[in-house]
Amino acid sequence: MHPVLLKIGPLTIHTYGFMMALGVAMGLWFIYAQAKRAGLDANRIMDAAFYTIIVSLIGAKLLLFVGNISYYLEYPGELLSLARSGGVFQGGLTFGVIFALWYFRRKKIPTWKTADLIGPALALGHGFGRIGCFSA
Repeated sequence: MHPVLLKIGPLTIHTYGFMMALGVAMGLWFIYAQAKRAGLDANRIMDAAFYTIIVSLIGAKLLLFVGNISYYLEYPGELLSLARSGGVFQGGLTFGVIFALWYFRRKKIPTWKTADLIGPALALGHGFGRIGCFSA
């Protein structure tokens, strides 16, 4: 595998982190472009995506903690580290979907039309993340 993508002096760019960031960026780009094309308020949907990403990261870390509770009780600082693990995908997906549905309803964003845009973007972002995971 190829865990280090680039190393310039003291700066090390890890493949996993780079691919995760690229996946998020590509997913957001896709959502923005498709929302504009569908005649939706792209800025409101990007706000929803931003907050959903934050909640998803929290959910991913929470499920990571629950799955390895004895380790993280002994080394709590490791839970905040992105170097060890970004979290558990299923936790991020579950928390993200629940939050997004709540947020769409609260902000009166058309849920199913927006979900149709988010599905392919989520798959795109997850694909980049998996490539990074395989490279780590």
